Amino acid sequence: MRGKKLFAVLAGIIITLSSAVSAYAGEVSVGSLKYSDTNVYINNYPIPSYEFEGETYICLEHLEGYGFNLIWDEDNNSKCIVRGNGNYITSVPTFKSREDQVGQEYKKLYKCSVKAYLGNYEKEIQCYKIIEGYLFIKASELAYFGKVEEATQDGTYKI
Repeated sequence: MRGKKLFAVLAGIIITLSSAVSAYAGEVSVGSLKYSDTNVYINNYPIPSYEFEGETYICLEHLEGYGFNLIWDEDNNSKCIVRGNGNYITSVPTFKSREDQVGQEYKKLYKCSVKAYLGNYEKEIQCYKIIEGYLFIKASELAYFGKVEEATQDGTYKI
């Protein structure tokens, strides 16, 4: 009896894990998001950043802590990034990649079925996702909302 119970529990775990993996089984990674030594600031607050194909990327969902609103439109499977009405900024916990992490893989990136827009459907931008479901966009795309100072010699990006 004890063996049957153990088998049932193990079978349940295997089924659960295999269904989670199968969600991405048909998708092919487009590459790797890598740790970066580029510093990105939005309104003088640091935001975690990563590199992909020579470009600096930030997590779309993190923007909510930097004075932006994300509006989800389930019918169109899209997210709009708009400037918030207030200047309330909470930022997110950030980190500086260790020197030995720079250039190393952070997460695999996948094509994204969600459409991302700047403003109220004014400009569609490319986004990618990681297996946990977070979306990533180029930091430079935020120039739509104002001045973006490209990475300087010290590796700083100011938005």
